Amino acid sequence: GLALAAECARGIGQRLASQPWCVPVYLYGAASSAPDRARLAQIRRNLGYFKNSASSTWNGGLGVTSLSHFPPDHGPAEVPAQWGVATIGAVPWIVNYNVPVEFDDAGTGVASHEELLQSARA
Repeated sequence: GLALAAECARGIGQRLASQPWCVPVYLYGAASSAPDRARLAQIRRNLGYFKNSASSTWNGGLGVTSLSHFPPDHGPAEVPAQWGVATIGAVPWIVNYNVPVEFDDAGTGVASHEELLQSARA
């Protein structure tokens, strides 16, 4: 169950954080050992994924190279340019898709975002 998934996530995180990759790894869900890291969205906020975005959506990357403000669970506190960071978790079954959608007109993007949210809640 979830405990086994958490154990696997921790093991994968440790491997990814070691040689040869040395990727900073954040654990979430049941794999997390800290309340401020239990939710993936909170980790993303702490890393700055949503900064400089009027609609609190993904801005295309971290924009930082040092993670000293929010050290990873495993791996270095510096972001390797070729790898970035990894988030690995164990949660009950869920399907997530991150689909960046770009608009030339910000108003169109905001309106489409609101329409999508409304239809998802219906």
